[in-house]
Amino acid sequence: MERLIRPLNIDNYIISPGGRFDSVRPGPNGLIRHQANDYPVQIGLPIYASNTGFLYDITNSSCGIGVKIMGDKQISNFQTAYCHLSAIKPEILKELNTTGVYEVNQGEIIGFTGNTGNSTGPHLHYKIRDVSTGIPLDPEKQNYKRFNYAGPNWFGIFFGLFSVLALIHAYNDEKRRAKK
Repeated sequence: MERLIRPLNIDNYIISPGGRFDSVRPGPNGLIRHQANDYPVQIGLPIYASNTGFLYDITNSSCGIGVKIMGDKQISNFQTAYCHLSAIKPEILKELNTTGVYEVNQGEIIGFTGNTGNSTGPHLHYKIRDVSTGIPLDPEKQNYKRFNYAGPNWFGIFFGLFSVLALIHAYNDEKRRAKK
């Protein structure tokens, strides 16, 4: 049986305050349990399919732009959902508009992080369900397999370069102040 991979190519998965699995929050008819984790990230990061299966568009007012992957029980016993995307990958969107479903492979880029719908800032709302029982699963309690994500992590590269440039700038400023 297929093991899941993480949906983002980042080092630290930080969960938004109040966005933790099973936290209690206000809903339309009273308090509800949050059955997902909210990971704050910048807009535009690629989102990878955590499992193999059939991808459906679940774009709506509260989710914003979103997709759901229903695993085939012979390969993956998981259903995963991703909300608040800035965009769905264009090739996938074209197929969804034609047939309503897209067959996706684990590790394939499916969309990009965003801030759409009923969002509290840029983040990925990531949900996992066991297909056979329908029970929501805590994303942070999964035994994810290691995965070689396609392409470099541009955010990490850019942030690292920005940090180096900021240190050089601070060093040069300190040298100028010392000369005065």
